[in-house]
Amino acid sequence: MTMIYNRATNIKVNMISETVFFPKGHGVHSAFLNTIDLLKYKKVPFTINSLHRAQITHIQTLGLFSLCMLLLNKRTVISGHIVPLSLKDSIRGYELWGNIAKRYLKTFYNKGDIILAVSPKVKDDLIRLGVTKKIEVFPNPVNTNIFKQDKKLREKGRRILKVSINDTLILGVGQIQQRKGIEDFLEVAKRLPQHKFVWIGGIPLKGLNALDENLRKSFYSTPNIQVTGIKSYSDMPILLNAGDMLFFPSHQENASMAIIEAAACNLPIILRNLPEYESLYGKNYLSGNTIGEFEILIKKLSTNKQFYTNARKKSIALAKRFTFSTLANDLINYYHSLL
Repeated sequence: MTMIYNRATNIKVNMISETVFFPKGHGVHSAFLNTIDLLKYKKVPFTINSLHRAQITHIQTLGLFSLCMLLLNKRTVISGHIVPLSLKDSIRGYELWGNIAKRYLKTFYNKGDIILAVSPKVKDDLIRLGVTKKIEVFPNPVNTNIFKQDKKLREKGRRILKVSINDTLILGVGQIQQRKGIEDFLEVAKRLPQHKFVWIGGIPLKGLNALDENLRKSFYSTPNIQVTGIKSYSDMPILLNAGDMLFFPSHQENASMAIIEAAACNLPIILRNLPEYESLYGKNYLSGNTIGEFEILIKKLSTNKQFYTNARKKSIALAKRFTFSTLANDLINYYHSLL
């Protein structure tokens, strides 16, 4: 348990996250860690998963421990990371248990006092789910003291990945599942054998993961794709700095930490052209819909210096939307509104 105290702040927060106990390697855990860093930045006293009551209980996950803390405490804030669509293409057998999950999510969210939806789309999805409690949009913050462009980290990351400093390195990040668009990542890598592709992530849920076995075998056996496996939060700035761009062809996202962390490290961002991205990131990224369009963007970034420079400027603008200085006061105000 961690405690930070400052008399100037009259709020005490108990941050609840079951990601402390279970496999990491996913965005909800990163969001939890970045939110903790935001509280430190504002000198807000906090505990983590304490059984003692606090003035504010801020819940990041939706498991049974979180449910108990939700029911036992007053003045509760829930970060809305998960909606039914997040689960559909992530865990096997959704058609069998999906309706139960929907009812659970609806009940859970409606027990909170304020729901902090991590994107406008999540807010809309929660309303459609039947959540009637107050919902505010509060994006996941990023710690730009940790996630930033760093030449030394770039060199270290390339040594770790055994990639030449002169190679073009395209990164993908996330759990290895079809929702993340790994089939497109695979096909683009096959079309560009002259480049190195690294996927930072693994399969934390093992047999529960929604992933075709043939696709998994092909993904792991393609010569110019390196799969790192699950990496710790502290490894991410090193590995992101090693890359030349982030290629993130996910089919569905709520508010990916990988995108804003890569943008904070000044990497050009290539995303699938999903309508929810613009409401969250503005126009500060490159996008495509097909394997051919993704291939063209990667080729252009690797050969056109001005295009690459302009793409990095977009990433700088994207990351600024999620800094502590941009978001911290909003979070504190949400806490105060419950007091």
